[in-house]
Amino acid sequence: MTRSNQALLKTRLGIETLEDRLTPADLSAVGPPDRVPVLLPSLGAPETIQSAPEVGAPLTQVPGPRTPRTVIAVGSPAGSLALARLIDSRTGAEVLRVEPFAGFRGEISVAAGDVNGDGISDLVVGAGAGGDTHVRAFDGATGAELANFLAYRGFNGGIAVAVGDVNGDGFGDIVTGAGAGAPGGHVKVFNVTAHMLPTGVSVYAGADGTVISFPPNNELAGRTFLQGEELASFLTFDSTFRGGVSVVAGDVNRDGFADIITGAGAGAANGHVKVLSGRTRELLASFQAYNGFTGGVRVSAADVNGDGVSEVVTQAVGTSHVKVFSADGSTRVSFQSYPSSGYSGFGLATADVNRDGIADIVATGLTSGAPQLRAFRGIDVTPIELAYALPWDILGGIAVG
Repeated sequence: MTRSNQALLKTRLGIETLEDRLTPADLSAVGPPDRVPVLLPSLGAPETIQSAPEVGAPLTQVPGPRTPRTVIAVGSPAGSLALARLIDSRTGAEVLRVEPFAGFRGEISVAAGDVNGDGISDLVVGAGAGGDTHVRAFDGATGAELANFLAYRGFNGGIAVAVGDVNGDGFGDIVTGAGAGAPGGHVKVFNVTAHMLPTGVSVYAGADGTVISFPPNNELAGRTFLQGEELASFLTFDSTFRGGVSVVAGDVNRDGFADIITGAGAGAANGHVKVLSGRTRELLASFQAYNGFTGGVRVSAADVNGDGVSEVVTQAVGTSHVKVFSADGSTRVSFQSYPSSGYSGFGLATADVNRDGIADIVATGLTSGAPQLRAFRGIDVTPIELAYALPWDILGGIAVG
């Protein structure tokens, strides 16, 4: 199975993975060259921040299959020096640590996903309010900068970030959602790595027997994607709404494209969630996650029950109330991830923490100033015992792209 096919399967499962690099001997496992994207030369990094991402040197080899280990992107809260990490979701081992915005002490949004096509999850960080909508991405293997741009020029509120292969080209795209103060729940999608897709269409059988074509959309065959290209820009709510949106990407309709899920920020009635097709931007679902609640909704997405389709996972902001929804908005699971008192600073993510190949629900909370992390099976919310604790200086902002 080629790396491109693996990327499509990972997008479908909604699980971001971290894979070891291969030795030259391992490269014999690489599939035929017509089945993988061609990476184009780097355009070079400018001296100043631009409105589009900058990436490093192009890849010359494409890794073959390896056993993945999942990762969680973790970010510090407002008031402390902004730090972002990738940690192994199964062991808690720190994979990467960066200070994304020198001296910045505001809130940050974090996500994990492979944006440069090397099969290794990278770290994407978006600045909170006061950070000029600054986005940076870092190579998950080396820590090298892959992207550095301002998502919404002229807007100084916060932004949310996510990673998903929205256009079905085998590379993770950066998805951004404008925070409170921006009109209409403004979402953008950015390509990071310059590449060209093959002119022919390859067809594969997935692990579950599902037929997968690459690229999924024949219209992409032979297309060149530019470094830093803005793939999409659209409003997800009425332009009068200025509460901001949280974002995540996951394939909820099994078409091989990561769909875009948005959760309305504070001020929207009943915890409004929308699901839009990554391929067409068509509205796939629109539902109220928390009746009577107006505090905003945090969203995640992954296949948490092993059915091969990403579910929508939500959390009412400021509470530990977590729900799991099918793509049509029907509720599958509803539970409190922490006791009703004594906890604050709640966060939400999805990752495979128990080594069963199915994404689990991960929730963070603060008690007596100490960060905690809990995990639950998505199908029945059975608690999963974790063999590690979060570092003392990680106080919230956990997210997975």
